[in-house]
Amino acid sequence: MARKSKKFRRRIAFTVPITLCIICFSLFSCATELIKINNLVKEEKELKVELQKLVQESKALDIEITKLNDPDYIARYAREKYLYSKDDEIVVIIENAEKVDEVSNQINKNYILVGITFCVTILLAIFVFVFRKNKKTK
Repeated sequence: MARKSKKFRRRIAFTVPITLCIICFSLFSCATELIKINNLVKEEKELKVELQKLVQESKALDIEITKLNDPDYIARYAREKYLYSKDDEIVVIIENAEKVDEVSNQINKNYILVGITFCVTILLAIFVFVFRKNKKTK
């Protein structure tokens, strides 16, 4: 019986480390494959988003192609982008529409301030005129 136990102990001493190595290697392989799969899923999502953007861009370009087949659109496009003009036509360049809006808003504010100042000045003049007249009559 002592022999069997020695053989048994040797088998266990030999098989347990090998089994543990195999289990550790399997777990490590599974973990690395799961990480790869997770990265591929993320990449797939990013590529789907990029595909959607490219499809939308493709649709916009298709619309632009159909517009460019229209001679009126081409003429208007050339006038806007490249400053072409018809005979006896004057080209006026407005550099930045937002700047123009901002300047016009500022002008409107200035007009309002001038209007308010004018009204206050008139009211003060009337007030002074009325007080002077009242002082002279007393």
